[in-house]
Amino acid sequence: MTFRRRTLLGFSILPAMPRPAQAQAQAQAQAQAEYPPVLFLHGNGDHAALWQTTLWRFESNGFARDRLLAANFPDPLARDDDAVPQPNRSGSAEQTGRLAAFAGDLRQRTGAARIALVGNSRGGNPIRDFTLHQGGAGQVSHAVLCGTPNRGVQDWPERAGNEFSGRGPSSAASTAGRATWWPARPS
Repeated sequence: MTFRRRTLLGFSILPAMPRPAQAQAQAQAQAQAEYPPVLFLHGNGDHAALWQTTLWRFESNGFARDRLLAANFPDPLARDDDAVPQPNRSGSAEQTGRLAAFAGDLRQRTGAARIALVGNSRGGNPIRDFTLHQGGAGQVSHAVLCGTPNRGVQDWPERAGNEFSGRGPSSAASTAGRATWWPARPS
């Protein structure tokens, strides 16, 4: 029987390579030890399925599925005026209260003292409010705001009460803590 160099080379490398299942188990143990659980919050009019691909990527990099939560806000659309109730729409205070409940549930389920928060668009508003104004900063290890309208996206006097208004109470509250989040606006 004759052996080719490629065959011999392949046999010599195989024992040194880690098995995929073994490598994945090691990565998962390392991720659980090093990283906090992660809570993902969707934006205006979206839902938790927005994060599906991101969850798969985290899992493939060693995060345990039970340490990841994509929350689904009921009534995800913002009100025309944040202070005036509207059917099938929610106010910013409601979203912050729901975030606090989701965070408490994830912390209790995982036993973690602090969690990481990731918010897309409007999902960043309750993160900002929870950490800066509602006393939740001690429960949060990291906060990532993706495309969050921190200063609003419009500045119309007739929509000043809207959560996305630069003149509204939500934006005014966020700019009160701007030294910790972003530089001041030029005059």
